[in-house]
Amino acid sequence: MTDAVPLPARVDPAAWAPHGAALRAYMEGDQEACLVVEDDFQRELLPVSVFFRTPEAFFPYEVRALELCRGRVLDAGAGTGCISLVLQERGHQVVAIDVVPEAVEIMRARGVHDARQADLFALRDEQFDTVLLLMNGLGLAGTVAGLPLLLQHLHRLVAPGGQVLVDSTDVATAPPPAVPPGRYPGELQFRLEFAERRGVSFPQLYADPALMERHARDTGWRSDVVFRGEHGSWLARLERL
Repeated sequence: MTDAVPLPARVDPAAWAPHGAALRAYMEGDQEACLVVEDDFQRELLPVSVFFRTPEAFFPYEVRALELCRGRVLDAGAGTGCISLVLQERGHQVVAIDVVPEAVEIMRARGVHDARQADLFALRDEQFDTVLLLMNGLGLAGTVAGLPLLLQHLHRLVAPGGQVLVDSTDVATAPPPAVPPGRYPGELQFRLEFAERRGVSFPQLYADPALMERHARDTGWRSDVVFRGEHGSWLARLERL
């Protein structure tokens, strides 16, 4: 891969400002804080406490991903560092990145050794044995068209013999109520809200395993689904060919 490879649009910090405000409110004592998550079809409240979960409360796919981690790990979209802290305890060298400044401050305060405010697509000069993209990590692609661009960029970041562990949800198991003709049902627009802060909308991709496998094969990866959960959730391991 060369530096001429195009990338999906980078994350807009304005989209995630409500998330940062919610994390700060929780840390300052609002244990009942909830983040409003809105997509094309629904609006729901997400307890901020989920971002501070302990290992006993990890989702099953996260437990499986932790089992598969090896070597130097990039935890992309690390949030408050829940996964990174466990990996550190297990002896891994971990680089934890997030675009939300409040998240990075919290990670550092909680003891994550190498926590950086960074966009995944800005990383160019480092390589890792494992790249973790969890909590719908494929969402970073934004759209189906962005998926091969994401996979090509990940090729830069993974050392020979390395892997990517990434999860998503097959929305075909519970399709949205109305999708415009010709549009992939997993291409959604999201917006976050907390208190008086309302973020700008941003695209998120939810993919089925067959779509992932097809694009992975075309961009130099072998893709294997290593976990399937409820409501269409799945975890894949990508290995460099």
